[in-house]
Amino acid sequence: MNTVKDILTIIISVTTVIGIFSKVVSNIFTKKLKPLEDRITKNEEKVLKDQMNNLRYRVVTFANDLHNGVNHSRYEFEIIFTFIDDYEEIVEELGLHNNYFTEECTMIREYYRNIHDK
Repeated sequence: MNTVKDILTIIISVTTVIGIFSKVVSNIFTKKLKPLEDRITKNEEKVLKDQMNNLRYRVVTFANDLHNGVNHSRYEFEIIFTFIDDYEEIVEELGLHNNYFTEECTMIREYYRNIHDK
């Protein structure tokens, strides 16, 4: 009986040591990985904002061209519609909104319907 009791005591001791070691390692990884995770999140957000600004600039420039009487092909409109969709996805993901951009998109769609859907 003493041998079984000794074996169980050793198993419990080893299990306790492994549990403590696991917590220590977990805490170390958490302390090291959390700052990296935060930096990655910030970088991803920055990339999305840069992409959003680039798309917005392209769409607003296109709208300005239309206001100034510049003609565009159906293909160019299709590209702009893709940019608009991409922009709107990013805006939704970031929880932002831009009324001016929405107005310009509406104007582009109306212009397209009037010119290219005839």
